[in-house]
Amino acid sequence: MAKAKKEAKVKKMADIRPLTDDQITKRLDELAKEQMNLRFQRAAGQLQNPKAIKPLRKEVARLKTEKSARAKAATTKQAAPAKKKKSA
Repeated sequence: MAKAKKEAKVKKMADIRPLTDDQITKRLDELAKEQMNLRFQRAAGQLQNPKAIKPLRKEVARLKTEKSARAKAATTKQAAPAKKKKSA
């Protein structure tokens, strides 16, 4: 029997924004494992679709971008409010 191939659906930022932080972290872990498998396959000369690596890297970048944007937004909310400028 042939192994069921797991399709890597590339997500757009609009698909990523509604995800929770836990879901983003879980997806990043899954993608890291998948990237590792593809790297091993490439090294062994068994990689059937070399174009499968780039979409994975892009999705990882999108997820990390959203994660860092959320962290930055959280720190700016906690920061002290900016001082008001005095009118002349």
